Amino acid sequence: MQKFSNKFIFLMAQMTFSLSFAQIFQNNEPITLTAERSVFQWEIQKLLLEGKAKRIPTIQQGASILKADTIVYEEQKKTGYAFGNVSFVDNKRGAKLLAGEGTYDTRTKEVVATKNPRLYLTGDGVEASGGVIRFFPEKNNLFFYNNVKIKGKNYLLTGEQAQLYQSSSRLSVQGNARLEQEDTTISSRLMQIAYANGKISSYTATEEVKVSDKKQGYVITGGRLDYYELLGYTRVTKDPRIHFTNENGEAEVSCLVLDMYQKEDRANLLGNVQITKGNQRVTARWGQYYIKQKRIVLTGNPVLEDGNSRFEATVMVFDVNKQELILEGRGKGRLQGQ
Repeated sequence: MQKFSNKFIFLMAQMTFSLSFAQIFQNNEPITLTAERSVFQWEIQKLLLEGKAKRIPTIQQGASILKADTIVYEEQKKTGYAFGNVSFVDNKRGAKLLAGEGTYDTRTKEVVATKNPRLYLTGDGVEASGGVIRFFPEKNNLFFYNNVKIKGKNYLLTGEQAQLYQSSSRLSVQGNARLEQEDTTISSRLMQIAYANGKISSYTATEEVKVSDKKQGYVITGGRLDYYELLGYTRVTKDPRIHFTNENGEAEVSCLVLDMYQKEDRANLLGNVQITKGNQRVTARWGQYYIKQKRIVLTGNPVLEDGNSRFEATVMVFDVNKQELILEGRGKGRLQGQ
């Protein structure tokens, strides 16, 4: 009896202090657990993995590898809980996720990272961070929550929540969405983005859209904005307005549709065009905004109204810098004295 007892104690010591390799099968796919030191707690069916630099606790499943200072693997839930210097790598998708803590579900291959999680997608040219990051490698989907920041080669995105779909190279940002590109900043409540090789190819911003261009000195607002990088084309709809402010005052331009052509430094103002400056108002059917020249040319029966005075002309030109209006061509008018 004494001999049997000693042998049992020896086996338990081996299981508790020397076990450094285990293999489990989940969905016919092997899960490899490695560590310098392993402790299996029978009562709660948990395996504690601990280690050092030469033998870091690791869970490997196919192309997915989870490492951390400490990993607790719960057999019943088929889930690994990682603590300290967490690193999750998916070589198949070129993804690397770093965090202070995280969980890995071996059944769904879902990773949830917390405590300053940072994501790197080498193939997509994307870096991202947030309060919480959820990664579904099998579905190529990522979800970001709280203080989201996504950086590409030519853009920086921020917002409250975001989703990234690797297979279709799409991004969706909700809540205080903000996009920064060189001198231009775009904000809205919702933003849908398509990207390729770390650069934006197109996007749609909806609800409370605002565009600020530091270089050109204007602010554009509207309900919807669509941008196509290859064409260098932007369309703003749902009450688009351009706001100009400088030392000569303020002016606002509105129309039904605003089409901007980046390569030509030109914008078309289509339908019910109106320029308002103080008590003065100019209306026309359409107009063109020459961005570099800072001039707006109004055609299609332009009319100037200033109090009780009214003037018509073939063409009216608004100088954005001087905030002055020039009447050209044949016309007529009525000047009402004070």
